[in-house]
Amino acid sequence: MNIATFSSSCAALFLLNLACGCGDAVVGTARRGTSENGALPEAAAGRDAGSGGMATGGKTNVSVPISLLGGAGGGVAAAGSPATVMVGGAMSVGGSGGAPNNSGGGLSVAGGAVGVPAAGGSAGALPPPDLSGITTGERGCGANGCEGTVSVGTAGTVLREYWLNVSANIDEVSAFTASALGKFPAGASGSTQLNSLQSVSWLDGAISSSWAAKFGERIRGFIKAPATGNYVFWVGGDNECQFWLSSDELPAHAKLIAMIAPYSPIGNFAGEEQKSPPIALEAGKLYYLDFFHRENLGDTHAVVRWSRPGESTLTPGEIVPGSALVTAVPQ
Repeated sequence: MNIATFSSSCAALFLLNLACGCGDAVVGTARRGTSENGALPEAAAGRDAGSGGMATGGKTNVSVPISLLGGAGGGVAAAGSPATVMVGGAMSVGGSGGAPNNSGGGLSVAGGAVGVPAAGGSAGALPPPDLSGITTGERGCGANGCEGTVSVGTAGTVLREYWLNVSANIDEVSAFTASALGKFPAGASGSTQLNSLQSVSWLDGAISSSWAAKFGERIRGFIKAPATGNYVFWVGGDNECQFWLSSDELPAHAKLIAMIAPYSPIGNFAGEEQKSPPIALEAGKLYYLDFFHRENLGDTHAVVRWSRPGESTLTPGEIVPGSALVTAVPQ
């Protein structure tokens, strides 16, 4: 075999090693003998016939036959160029052969570094539910915000108005805002001030209360943001509750941001419509709020909780406290 044929055969073996993800070659031990290819004189083949090198691959061992190497004569250098593999960095093949003497040529296969798998992307958040078409009924709040004119009152509380003996046997807020009843918004049965965004049904310390049946209530005022950043609000109640928040002090700019219908169990905020999207508020600025609640029969409760900037939004935080509230004075 001539040198060109030998080089081609070795190159083929190098490619085979590459396909296997080869590691370093192990040079075989030499034994005394003569060249087996018969084509080269003994002087060229050398005195020792090499048993050939063995290259250890990822899963396969590839041996170089004696017939290809002949004696341990002049080595053949195969200078490999960098090769790119599917996963990993560059892989170089090569190493220089031995000088023409009794030592066989060296075979070197250097594997490239294995690349790091690309990290998977995080799951995207679901978009908030569309509440744009929901209203409080014939009166109250809708596409044009919330009706009524108010001025800024005392800090620390919000105004609660309630309507008793609303006989309609439905759970919706619209039961007490219907024009036919002639009671809303001016004909409230009574009013009081609350020092947090929770209904009177919670104020006696009970988990829920049968304060009254077949009533409706409207809680109005302003949120005074304690810090600048994004806030998330949660609503819970029995029966339907709607929480409207304005982008400023004006009721006409209020939008429905969270609600529950027909009801939620005590402490349950799992409904997607119960949680608002992040709402950007500016420290010290006032934002008009309108919280509607309808109770038909049985125990009742109604509450608004929030997460402040920097707090977890996975679960509801505290009930919106009086320290962040300012009452509304109807005009």
